[in-house]
Amino acid sequence: MRAVSQIIKRLSRDNAVRPGITMTPFGGHLELASAPARCAYHRPVPNGSQNQVPMNVVRQRHRRWSYRQKAAVAASVVALGMLFAEPASPVVVKGDTFITPATTGILDIEVTECFDDPAYSRAANEEVVRYRPCVEQADNQAYGIVHVPDGLFDRDSLAAYAWESCGRGFVHNWTSKDKSGLDYYPIIPTAESWADGDRDVMCVVYNPEGRLTGSALPRHNPFG
Repeated sequence: MRAVSQIIKRLSRDNAVRPGITMTPFGGHLELASAPARCAYHRPVPNGSQNQVPMNVVRQRHRRWSYRQKAAVAASVVALGMLFAEPASPVVVKGDTFITPATTGILDIEVTECFDDPAYSRAANEEVVRYRPCVEQADNQAYGIVHVPDGLFDRDSLAAYAWESCGRGFVHNWTSKDKSGLDYYPIIPTAESWADGDRDVMCVVYNPEGRLTGSALPRHNPFG
């Protein structure tokens, strides 16, 4: 028994040097117990070292890492949302050269009627304007015709007269661009159509941010 005690003491000293291994007497024999599982928050240290990381410090580091992971995931979600979000409709500005009397189909449009923007037609092999019922959300609506006094053709003077005349009609119907969310443009004669006797300017209203939702004309409009 004295020899057994000496062996136990010697192995106990070895066990002190090698933490995690215990000696268990069983039935007069000595058996090595399995090493305990490492804690998920415990960082192994060299034998004999006393510089172990406190559990509270490890937990704080883990929480900080969790916060960073959550922030990264949130940023990724926002980025994906912006990637797949439907882009806003671009603001469209139409001038007095957007459509001319030479554009196929425009001379068939009457005041108060709606129509689409010029689009290429394979059948005509050119850009054409097509009539569209106002209830089907068209791009434009004619709201007036201005007759220009006869004289020599002067593009700049004609354009100034057309913008001013159509502008008065626009203010009469919709007060302002800001309040109505609408805008206007004139379709003026070209040098060729002027030579053929064209003296009419068509005034057109449209939505700069998309299509019209129906007839834009108010009820008091003299053409409605």
